[in-house]
Amino acid sequence: MTVTAEGQARARAQRAQVEQEWSPGRRAALRDRSRRAAAEMLDGSGSRAPAA
Repeated sequence: MTVTAEGQARARAQRAQVEQEWSPGRRAALRDRSRRAAAEMLDGSGSRAPAA
């Protein structure tokens, strides 16, 4: 995959649109869930085996 400035701008615009549509509570819940999942992956406490 090649990352371009145009693609990055498009992704930022899409994210901004979603963030406007979601309530602050929904965004916070998703952010917290994502952070917990990332922490579990880093400390090895996740229930899934790493992908090969």
